[in-house]
Amino acid sequence: PFLAPLGVRAGEWLQFDRMNGAAERHPFPGGAQLVFCDCGIRDSKAEIRRARFDLLARKAARQIGVKSLRSLEHEDLQRHRNLLTEEEFGVARFSVGECARVVAAERAMWGGDIVQLGEFISQSCRDAGRAGITGPEADLLADLARRHPACLGARYAGSGHCGTTVNLVSLTQVDSFVAAMQSEFRELTGLELECQRLQSVDGVMA
Repeated sequence: PFLAPLGVRAGEWLQFDRMNGAAERHPFPGGAQLVFCDCGIRDSKAEIRRARFDLLARKAARQIGVKSLRSLEHEDLQRHRNLLTEEEFGVARFSVGECARVVAAERAMWGGDIVQLGEFISQSCRDAGRAGITGPEADLLADLARRHPACLGARYAGSGHCGTTVNLVSLTQVDSFVAAMQSEFRELTGLELECQRLQSVDGVMA
């Protein structure tokens, strides 16, 4: 299954069903480009915080009586809120919301709605920040990105504790977005920000 992306063609995204081992190719919505931003800062305590998040997620699931938080709906979580600490509830709320957003984002991509897709991306990042998943560098980059009118959505990349984000940007304003991000980040921190325009290409088996 991990070889499936090798068969994707340029301009496509892959919908992968891990449970059934199936993969489907779909065209990526037009009018936008992904831009990866990296400030070069790595959080030394990232793994500790990530481990704590995983621990809280498992504890919340046990308290509610489910195998995984993925099986919960928002209404179910609210009914069991009194069983959880504030920290456990915050982690559970993010996990439940993220699962719902994945499904909604798929629909947006099928429909070619990049504006709605971008909103789901930004919602994910904001909720992750409230749940304590992201680090200060990623939060800063996401905030700077969302201020720019060309940014349709901004989200932390990787585990969230590194200073990296992936941004959905209007295709006609990518240069303006990159220039603004680098200038504002330099002004605030004195550091240089690396931005890469991401472009999908044919996989070797396409």
